[in-house]
Amino acid sequence: MNSQYPDIDRLILTWGKQAHRWRTEGDFAIKEKTPGDYVTTIDQRLNDALSAQIAQWFPQDGILSEEDPQALYHWHQQHDRLWCIDPIDGTSDLIAGNSGYALMVGLLEKGIPIAGWVYAPAMDTLYFGDKETGKIYRTIGNITEEILLAPPPQLQMQVILSPKDDRAYGEQIRQVFPDAEFYSMGSFGLKIIEVILGKSSIYLYLNRRVKVWDTVAPLALAQIAGLVCCDLTGTPIGYDAIDRETLAHLQVVIIGWKNTIDRYLPQLQQVLILY
Repeated sequence: MNSQYPDIDRLILTWGKQAHRWRTEGDFAIKEKTPGDYVTTIDQRLNDALSAQIAQWFPQDGILSEEDPQALYHWHQQHDRLWCIDPIDGTSDLIAGNSGYALMVGLLEKGIPIAGWVYAPAMDTLYFGDKETGKIYRTIGNITEEILLAPPPQLQMQVILSPKDDRAYGEQIRQVFPDAEFYSMGSFGLKIIEVILGKSSIYLYLNRRVKVWDTVAPLALAQIAGLVCCDLTGTPIGYDAIDRETLAHLQVVIIGWKNTIDRYLPQLQQVLILY
């Protein structure tokens, strides 16, 4: 593999494939963490396996994982390098048997996402890259190739908007994109991959619930791809604007190709100014 971290590549592929086997065989249990927020034993198994192995390989680094009860403690230790793990991004899709879930690992260095891995087990596809190489690769099965990055054609505007945000802000957003096709999928990370691949021009995430472990991996890839990652004011998404108790981003998240952001961000600001 063309990676600065081949061991991480193999680790994610190994455990991602195992997660898919567990899901296919029905070898998992479900628990409700908070109302409407579920976790499975697959999440917990991946959390334990990935955290233990990365800690062994990088003993000086910090590890932040969604299913670690000490996650808040680890975040406030302010490590120079922090591995951020979301064992299953899109747990509801996994539970439902849909394909829109992912295993994600990202590396944050001094508050900057520098490497990311997003693996879609149901599609056996791994997207990965790091800022040192400046490239993004895709592995499907045993074949790895560099992704050639290009913005989508402007013939049809594609906008990714979650159902929750669509219910809250869809009317206002459609004033900005009256002819666009709107769609969504489960995983936050896979939504950003859609923009990286040029399948969508922009992804709007407005409800401020996304957390650190959800964003580091896909934002690293988005930044390598040259996408704009900002809030409604145009301020870059940063890891200094994080809720100290929940680790949720305080900024809304807008990911898009530069020509799309330049054209539509001022209009989005106008229609969403009260929100």
